[in-house]
Amino acid sequence: MIDSSVIRSISAWAGGGLITSFYLDVDGRRSPRWPDVELRAGHLVRLARQRAHALGQLGAGSTASRAATETVEADIAEIERWLGRDLDRSKVRGVALFSCTAKGLFESLLLPVPVRDQVVVDLEPDVAQLCLLTSATWRAIALGVDRERWRMVRLADDGGEEEVDVLDDRLPHGIDVDIELAGFGHHDEELAREHYRRVARALEEELRRRPEARVVLCGPEESLRELEAHLPEHVRAQVEGRAHLELDAGPTELARCAREVLEAADADRRSARIAELRGRVATGDRAVAGIDPCLALLGAGQAESLLVERTFEMPGGRCENCGLLVTTAVRPCSRCGGHVRPVENVVDAAVGDAYLHDVALVALPDDELGDLGHIGAFVTAWARTEGRTEGRTHGRTEGLEPSDA
Repeated sequence: MIDSSVIRSISAWAGGGLITSFYLDVDGRRSPRWPDVELRAGHLVRLARQRAHALGQLGAGSTASRAATETVEADIAEIERWLGRDLDRSKVRGVALFSCTAKGLFESLLLPVPVRDQVVVDLEPDVAQLCLLTSATWRAIALGVDRERWRMVRLADDGGEEEVDVLDDRLPHGIDVDIELAGFGHHDEELAREHYRRVARALEEELRRRPEARVVLCGPEESLRELEAHLPEHVRAQVEGRAHLELDAGPTELARCAREVLEAADADRRSARIAELRGRVATGDRAVAGIDPCLALLGAGQAESLLVERTFEMPGGRCENCGLLVTTAVRPCSRCGGHVRPVENVVDAAVGDAYLHDVALVALPDDELGDLGHIGAFVTAWARTEGRTEGRTHGRTEGLEPSDA
């Protein structure tokens, strides 16, 4: 997917002039006709020009407005040249483009997954979508097994799949059934046990190479029980789900089945995390909800994880002196008294800050946290608090006032 070093490198552009961040969904399955993509790209271009004009109005008159417009026009021209010259839709489903003509910088990222159409013109790049995509990245192993056969497929969240091994153990292995097993029945049972041991060793070896991979086991129920009996405990711990599937279905069907299991597991995990957040906010147990408490928590460096709806956005500001994010840009910084400049989308800025400071990110569908202000966070276990952590009702963390963040 995207290496975190790329996101950090783009984030370092901040502070050198206006930056245009441009996300475009080019997925041919959703927009088969190129003119449809061009129409949406044109809409983003118009939004970029409007934003440049608004920023210019906040400056020192017509000269600032003209400079902002010229800078963004140069960014747009570079983005349009790239879209017309370098985009091959057969290989990507989304693109993220970043342009800063003031520094002579341009970055294009080809993404194997769709993105939300978005353009942001600001003094810092908007990397939130990249951060959320990277945080949700996973690799998996789909292992299909029955009494005599097995096949393994590597999976990725971007839709990629690769069959890495197929084995058929139906042929005898030269065992002397009269002496060693005293009959064909015992012979067959020993062959089956050896088969499951071979599969278990193969899976363990694959996990040595890819220790972060999630595992889904597919096959007849009896075969899955037999295989798990031969798996080491640390391998069983990485099995996230099981599904009934005949191996005659082939690798594509095996991959599809495994993806369904993983999607269900992810949905359950998100639901559990949301329920935990609601419960802990209600009792003031080291969790906050709502944009102001979350920004205060992030500013204090005391956020352990951040849950946010994907399309939640809000204007705000950032202190030019200490970097604190706030939901208004018309006051001095509550922490250091510095000047607070406008930020087009303070939610995206918060996601970017969280990612860069290794705060776990959980992206949620719209309205999953509507009753909690569309965003919530858990407090780190080591954070100093006086008593309990207040929820969104009071809009603060006890022992951590927003002005102290």
